[in-house]
Amino acid sequence: MPEKIGDMLVKNGMLSQAQLMRALREQKKSPGERLGHTLVRLGYIGRREMVEFLNNQKIVNKKKSWIEKLLSSFK
Repeated sequence: MPEKIGDMLVKNGMLSQAQLMRALREQKKSPGERLGHTLVRLGYIGRREMVEFLNNQKIVNKKKSWIEKLLSSFK
């Protein structure tokens, strides 16, 4: 199962666990709002930082998927 964005942000030191928990509570008050939007709205992370982080994760995930396919072809 893929790691959740909030956990990745905490792991990378961009967010504290307390901030994540508060953001998740706030997110529940706004159905349909994505966590990234909630974090920016609360001022825990900048919009540009969030976009860059998400773009980097896309690149990492594409590389992982390519590497995983390659490795599985050797089994």
